[in-house]
Amino acid sequence: MLDPAVAAARVGADGRILARTPRFARAVGLLGEAPGQPLPSLIGDRLGPDAREAWRELVREARATPGRPATKVVELPTADGIAVVCLFEAVAHGPDTVLRELRGHSELEAQLVHFRLAAKLGGFGLWTWDPDSGTWRWHGGRPRLHAPDADAEGGDAGPRWLADVHPEDRADLTRRIEALRPGGVDEDRTMFRVRGADGWHWVESHMRRLRLGIDGRDVIVGVDHDQTEVVRLRAEAERRLSAARERGERLAEVSAALIRAVTEDELSAVMLDRVAPVFGGTGALVALVDHDRLRMSFGPGVRADLMPALERIAPTADRPLGWAIRTGEPIFVESLAEHTAGWPDAPELIEATDARAYAIIPFAGGDRPIGGLAVTYDREHRPTQDERALMRTFGQLAGQAIERIRLQQARAELAEALQRTMLPARLPVVPGLEVAVRYAPARDGLSVGGDWYDVIARDDGTALVAIGDAQGHDVDAAAFMGQVRTTKRAFAAEDADPGRVLRRTNDLLAALHRDAFASCTLLGIDPATGACAVGRAGHVPMIVLTPDGRSQVLETPGGPVLGILEGADYPTHELRLTPGSIVVLVTDGVVESRERPIDIGLQRAAERARGCADAGVEAIADAVLAAADETGNVDDAAVLVLRLPLPGERTAARV
Repeated sequence: MLDPAVAAARVGADGRILARTPRFARAVGLLGEAPGQPLPSLIGDRLGPDAREAWRELVREARATPGRPATKVVELPTADGIAVVCLFEAVAHGPDTVLRELRGHSELEAQLVHFRLAAKLGGFGLWTWDPDSGTWRWHGGRPRLHAPDADAEGGDAGPRWLADVHPEDRADLTRRIEALRPGGVDEDRTMFRVRGADGWHWVESHMRRLRLGIDGRDVIVGVDHDQTEVVRLRAEAERRLSAARERGERLAEVSAALIRAVTEDELSAVMLDRVAPVFGGTGALVALVDHDRLRMSFGPGVRADLMPALERIAPTADRPLGWAIRTGEPIFVESLAEHTAGWPDAPELIEATDARAYAIIPFAGGDRPIGGLAVTYDREHRPTQDERALMRTFGQLAGQAIERIRLQQARAELAEALQRTMLPARLPVVPGLEVAVRYAPARDGLSVGGDWYDVIARDDGTALVAIGDAQGHDVDAAAFMGQVRTTKRAFAAEDADPGRVLRRTNDLLAALHRDAFASCTLLGIDPATGACAVGRAGHVPMIVLTPDGRSQVLETPGGPVLGILEGADYPTHELRLTPGSIVVLVTDGVVESRERPIDIGLQRAAERARGCADAGVEAIADAVLAAADETGNVDDAAVLVLRLPLPGERTAARV
């Protein structure tokens, strides 16, 4: 017979329920249903496959040991949704199996045996919280972080355990526990910090509201897992990832700066200021091979008075810098002991930098050694494999940048030499005429352009003055400029009229069908009388300063640029300048830019010229050329200033 006060049932050999008490029927949801249903499938329909397997195992174990009870913690459904955890016993009697709930305080404690064992084996801590009585119990396992004054086997610590939770996490944990109630959530998982014997620990807690026994009290069961090491490793991984990302961004900035550098000094400054921090260094020095010696530059942390000892070292010497630069292989020295062991006779680098560790990165490029960068550390340092790879990559970038700068410098020197050969080495002396000229090469391309100036002295005491600009900033532009200048000069030797000289020059250039053009202003002037004839081919207007302090931008008639339209007309405009007048001729590189229209540039150039008119033509030429820097233009620029004498003056042209 089954005790009606106990949740019990008799199960046949085929798994069907033969008899059950009302208490058991209520527990498993069989009220109102007749006996005869298979127990495992019934439980499975209500609780799922895991619960079905637990009941099946309980019955199977009982039948395997007839007469001896088998026990198992099983889970039952309830109408209010709270999971009920019960300790059931199964005993085989012949072909049938009797199931009954184990009740009582000792049996309730016994229900936790399985949890305790699992917690200890899995490295978890087990606790329960009775919200009705306010009782918190620790049931063993690890970590033991809550309520250090509570008994290890379940002593009552009351609400005091919350005092061990970090103040920033306490409110959130309390809110989560309070939400574990009927009508709320069944379970929750959270992370919070708890005070341990050795400081704060990160704890992951999986909490669930359960009813221990069919008529038991609702409790919250918590399973804690110390995740402090996991959190530390995750934070360390994130720190490394952030550091690697920051290092990558810094290296990208350094790479961009290397590309922008136009001189070796600029390149060295980039490396000294920016590279050491990328690799965590505290100091840096750059060594570049200069024939049979190393040319040094250095940043903070290097003793300047000891640098000569390093600079005296030849690239072929058996020293760390020389060896790395000569072989192209980086050197990574992680400590003073390692340096002493590897380079006992080479104290110079250590003494000059007070380094405790260093890395020497050779610059890779070409067939000859270029130089290298030494990154120093004020502590022992072991570069990671990623750092070493980045250092090698940096050495390749720096080597390419140096090779580019040196090639560009050689080409610029060649181009500038070409440019200078296209301009007159000396201007002729024109009695009574004071002349000053200035030229600044372009700040892009090959630093060569098509701007030019010229002065032709005639036997009758007059002069033909020219300024012009051929299209482009390369060798072709310089060559075309030379062609224009030579052609114009040939025609000017036969004809003093600026308009006719420009017309003949244009017809010849246009007949060549070159994809190029040039602007030009040609000025015929008589210093004795002030008579002036102006011819203009698409060029910038000239500026005239009068002795009374006034300035004027003189827009004279003209024709199109040279070399485009054959047969174009170029009128000659005649005027008379008063004695002491100053004429300023410029190219568009002086007065024009994308941000500033040419008329504003001309007005500013006129103001510059007027401001130093009393200082002479040389000062005027300097001031007007300086105006080109204000435009932000990268074009080449030319300035020609001439001054007529005052009565009684006898001056000669000055270059």
